[in-house]
Amino acid sequence: RPSSQRGMSDKELTEFYNSVRSGFSSDRLKKVRAVDLTSAQCQKLFGLFPFTDEKIEAMIEMYPRVIDKQNYYKVIDLLTFTSEKDKVRASIERYNKNNR
Repeated sequence: RPSSQRGMSDKELTEFYNSVRSGFSSDRLKKVRAVDLTSAQCQKLFGLFPFTDEKIEAMIEMYPRVIDKQNYYKVIDLLTFTSEKDKVRASIERYNKNNR
């Protein structure tokens, strides 16, 4: 499937962003965990999660579906504190270890 190699088109991302934004916070995570995205697209969706705990959870949930995992550090860098970044990195390390 070609879209899985490039993530969403700009139009698809805008429609998806608006769909996620208009939903309940509990639905936001379900939606982002169900689509293939690039790291840059994840960065754009980051603002949809108002609370730090939600941002961390969203990052952890989005990672398995990210196409360009080598660039995901850019998403993690959006977090403010090292402890928050470390929490996401630890989860990603566990994911990578369990999915080799």
